[in-house]
Amino acid sequence: MKAGVKAKERVKELLQKAFVLRTLWASAAGRGRETRYYVLIEVDGKSLAEILVSEGFGAGQRCRSHSAER
Repeated sequence: MKAGVKAKERVKELLQKAFVLRTLWASAAGRGRETRYYVLIEVDGKSLAEILVSEGFGAGQRCRSHSAER
C-alpha cells in the first residue's frame, strides 16, 4: 500500500473521535500580499499534523500565524 493511502486511512481513523479545529491566518511568504488561512486539527489534545509526522507520514514545518478569531 502506498504511503499516501496509508496516511489517508490513518486520518480517517483518527477523525472518528471528537476533534477540534482552530483557524489561523498568516501573511503569504515572498511577494504575495494575500493572507493565507490555515486550520489546525487537534485529536485528544494533540496536533493531527504532529501525530502523522511522529508516525512517519510527513515532515514538520513551522510558520508564524495569528488566530482568525481576532
